Amino acid sequence: MYRSLRLLVLISSICLAMALHATAADSDNVLSFVQKELLKCIHPTISVEKAKVEIDKPTVTEGDTSTTRVRVFYEGMVKKNTMMVEVMEKTGKPPLVKVQVLEDTGTGHSPTCKYTKEGWQELKK
Repeated sequence: MYRSLRLLVLISSICLAMALHATAADSDNVLSFVQKELLKCIHPTISVEKAKVEIDKPTVTEGDTSTTRVRVFYEGMVKKNTMMVEVMEKTGKPPLVKVQVLEDTGTGHSPTCKYTKEGWQELKK
């Protein structure tokens, strides 16, 4: 009995560690996408290397769709700006993404950014 309980605790711990690692990897992918792809797409004139991105609300997964809220701090031409976006990713081949800009203090948004258009967009690799 005691041995079974120890084995159950060990297996549960391993499963929890694997789930936390997968969530951290997903968050890293979202942060990288927002900084390297999305920010350059929405604000093509800013320096994305100087931008700081952080998770505002942890990833929530429902079925094959993961949603993460990200806050971005970047320097515009006149002042420092912030932007909050919600990134929805759909697993599959090809992976799809949908972005909703919830707030942005900057100006000069690119009207041609494909990620801010309606519907799912293919994730650039």
